[in-house]
Amino acid sequence: MVVAIQRKFWELRLKHSAENIETALAQATQKNLSILQTIDRLLDLEIDKRRQARFSFESAWVERQMFPEA
Repeated sequence: MVVAIQRKFWELRLKHSAENIETALAQATQKNLSILQTIDRLLDLEIDKRRQARFSFESAWVERQMFPEA
């Protein structure tokens, strides 16, 4: 079942959720989290990773604008 959900995450381009679902499920079991709490954690992770990637991309773009290669 986890593999099927991972494939759906990949199809929806939720890379970080797909990569971390097993860890999230293990933590949910260990901490007795609800299904909604587990989904919420996966979505928070996805959002955080996307923000980090966007910030890195934007920072690189600004740096290229300020210091173009000659």
